Amino acid sequence: MTPGRRALPALCSALAAFAVYAGSLSGDFVYDDAPLILENPLVRSGTPAQILASPYWRRPGRGEGGLYRPLTVATYAVNARLTGLSPKAFKAVNALLHAAVSALAALLAAALGLSAPAAAVAGLAFAVLPVHAEAVAWSVGRA
Repeated sequence: MTPGRRALPALCSALAAFAVYAGSLSGDFVYDDAPLILENPLVRSGTPAQILASPYWRRPGRGEGGLYRPLTVATYAVNARLTGLSPKAFKAVNALLHAAVSALAALLAAALGLSAPAAAVAGLAFAVLPVHAEAVAWSVGRA
């Protein structure tokens, strides 16, 4: 399949993924978003070294969890420093990341030898699967 024929299924998958979650952009931070993003000093002012040396789940006075996700915390920190602590911005980044991964799913299907229509179906199916709702619409779902 030519690069041009691979691009259309990928683009359609990305657009569908973003469209499905566009409605979530107006939502607020919920549940674990508060301790993991809003109340996390690493997100507001942590250095890369501090982010690398710290656990993911930090709750002052409540102990620390056993999770270690420095890349996720780093993306929260970059997100916060570029856009502020805007829930819409965090959700938009998640939706854009999901759109990119959905495009990659279509490209993978094409690279595995599927026809352009079959690659489009694979990418679109991945884009709209309900199992992704929590990961995309919930800010800390990025983890």
